[in-house]
Amino acid sequence: MDQRHLQRTLMAVFVMALLAACAAPAATVAPTQPAATTVPTQAAATSAATQAAAATSAPAATTSASGPVTIRVITQFAVGAEPQPTLDKIAAEFNQENPNIHVVFDWSGGADFMKKYQAQLAAGTPYDILWQNEGTAAVLARQGVSANITQYLDGKNYDGTSTWKDTFIPSILQRAYVSDGQDGAGYYAIPDEQFIGGIWYNKAIFTKYNIQIPQTWDQLLAVCDTLKSNGLDCISADGGVTSYNSFWFSYLAMRQVGCDVFHDTAMGKAGTTFNTPDFTTVAQDVATLHDKNYLMKGYQGSAWPAAQMEFVQSKTGLMLMNSWLPGEMLSSAPKDFPYGFFAFPSLAGSKADQTTVQLKFNGYIVTKAAPHHDEAIQFIKKLLSKKAEESYAAASWYPGVLPGLTLPGPLADTAPVLQNAKTVAGFTCGLDGDAPEWESNVLEPLDDKLFFGQMTPTDFITQLQSQTTSYWASKK
Repeated sequence: MDQRHLQRTLMAVFVMALLAACAAPAATVAPTQPAATTVPTQAAATSAATQAAAATSAPAATTSASGPVTIRVITQFAVGAEPQPTLDKIAAEFNQENPNIHVVFDWSGGADFMKKYQAQLAAGTPYDILWQNEGTAAVLARQGVSANITQYLDGKNYDGTSTWKDTFIPSILQRAYVSDGQDGAGYYAIPDEQFIGGIWYNKAIFTKYNIQIPQTWDQLLAVCDTLKSNGLDCISADGGVTSYNSFWFSYLAMRQVGCDVFHDTAMGKAGTTFNTPDFTTVAQDVATLHDKNYLMKGYQGSAWPAAQMEFVQSKTGLMLMNSWLPGEMLSSAPKDFPYGFFAFPSLAGSKADQTTVQLKFNGYIVTKAAPHHDEAIQFIKKLLSKKAEESYAAASWYPGVLPGLTLPGPLADTAPVLQNAKTVAGFTCGLDGDAPEWESNVLEPLDDKLFFGQMTPTDFITQLQSQTTSYWASKK
């Protein structure tokens, strides 16, 4: 969990500061789309583009007498971060190809990049482009900080060979669609890297003990029994990262009841409750990991990235983690570490879609208050060209968002998992964007107790429903 994946509480503070700076209306807490969405129809996208053209039109960009238009970009990366040299190289190439535009990356923000972004926005000198994650991008869209850029997706890609929106993996681009953005339904961000959740495994360990990739939950537990019998811890887990601990409940709920049911129940929708046999089964399955000692020794007190280090040092065989793992371990893992990846196992008897994956993007937004939208989009198109995306993935080991990209070896197994998914949901089945405060204040504290063996599954479910009811009542 490096700075690429800022903790939800810090992001909430940054977003509130942005809202104050923009004098935006108060945020409302409501779902914007089903947990698993479908790609918007062409008609809907065209309508949104028409609305956006009027609602988000920026002042016309012209080359000033003193030189080219300057486009300023800020990300969380600092000088020396793995993507920095690659992004600077892409910008230099773009500047040569577009002499009327000059792109400058600001690498001084680091962990405080959102504070710096907010300060510039408040001062009336906003950055043109902000790099952010999916959940925050949706919030900024609802608050009118980011521009509705749907109209640009109907134009050509950077190379002029295709309609821009057709160059993306559809299930990833759809995650940038915000139905209740302040300037109408449409796309308010452009993904540039995507992370799907699943289980990483050590291919060498599996080969050594003749272990097959588990397809079902019971088979996964059998893998843990095999590893334990050979003196290995089964599953890496940093108990100090509460959001990571709750992955297990989220993924098991996704398989047991489906993302739509989990999402709606967490949102407190009428007629829903966690007090069901299915949700109790989910909690019991989570408890099994602790009760049967399938988690690595001392996981309760493990601080990031200790568990990831245990995994890449071949001390454990499995880790439930998103596809950013190889990138985070780029400078720590052996160069030839045998990464393997498979979809979260299925649950026997469940009627939910057993192929669903949870996915989240990081990408670029155009600041609505910035004056040069056309030029900013032109640079984003450059960043999302196939050549640029492949160089970025090779440098950072983070998966790109275009079909047919050549992925670095450690990421090779992630592609078929995404391709085989019939439905794609956001992190925590969409709750990461729709109810982040509920996650932080209700789910995660209770889940820690369940995950650490400090609360029974029955008590966990009872408390989860009670606190969910109280939480949403407090929002009325």
